[in-house]
Amino acid sequence: MTIASNTGTSQAVFNSNCGIRTSPETVVTQALVTPKTRIGQISFINSLPIVLPLQQGEVAIHADTTLEAPSRLNRLISEGALDVSAMSSFGFLSRNDLAYIPDVSISCSGPVGSVLLFSKHSLEDLANGQRLVIASAQSASSVNLFKILMLEQFGTLPTLAADINPEIDPEGIDAVLVIGDRALEVDTAWSTRYLRIDMGDWWWRTCNLPMVFGLWAARMDWIGKYPKAYATTSDALRQSKFIGLSTAFEAVLDEAEQRTGLARSRLQHYYKSQLNFDLTPKHLEGLKLFQTLAKKHGLL
Repeated sequence: MTIASNTGTSQAVFNSNCGIRTSPETVVTQALVTPKTRIGQISFINSLPIVLPLQQGEVAIHADTTLEAPSRLNRLISEGALDVSAMSSFGFLSRNDLAYIPDVSISCSGPVGSVLLFSKHSLEDLANGQRLVIASAQSASSVNLFKILMLEQFGTLPTLAADINPEIDPEGIDAVLVIGDRALEVDTAWSTRYLRIDMGDWWWRTCNLPMVFGLWAARMDWIGKYPKAYATTSDALRQSKFIGLSTAFEAVLDEAEQRTGLARSRLQHYYKSQLNFDLTPKHLEGLKLFQTLAKKHGLL
């Protein structure tokens, strides 16, 4: 699969400056009074290595924090209720008034472990429009990734519906797409009974590029008013990532184990071998391809 050129690419994704010019008067005003940054963080355990050191005060940040599911955070930042937020990559790509935070994401290069499709049928059979797939309503990236890969491989889609906590057992439901903590919790039981497709692995095998499920972004109008706050918030998120995956990693495992009841070895594998928290040029290439294919299929 090749990446088509895209001259209309969102400035929010591929403008490496990510900043907005400010007048000297703005900088002076900012120096006098900078309100707390309103920052949104994902409530799933997948973001714990970045969130926990901030919560525990190991990294200083002048902010008020809101913990929510990705879909809710997308809405809050679009309403202007947040200045900086973790969000689904699809929500980010749907807008052109955001700048990403460099070097921080929730991604994978292969199996992700927490974005899973469970099906009572083969993928080819599932492409039948009469099949019903219930998808999590909490992440726009995952459901649109499913649509893209189904359309690329089979050219058709099943009937899709959304639910907060999809269940696969009821009669008439042919498959479910589950994400986050719930995907981790049902994985062992459901994978012995149904076809299991890891969506990160399916993307990797199809495109050979990282799949960026989520990232952190800031409103450009806020950056224009408070460029120093944008810089310090970005630094704090990067520092928190480093600490969360090193000196605070045992605390991350403790918190994840307490929340989910999953084995510590499973969680360690999840954080160290499945999830990736960087945002390299390869990640941005994967994000660009995701955007290109979403536009190709009329999803953006």
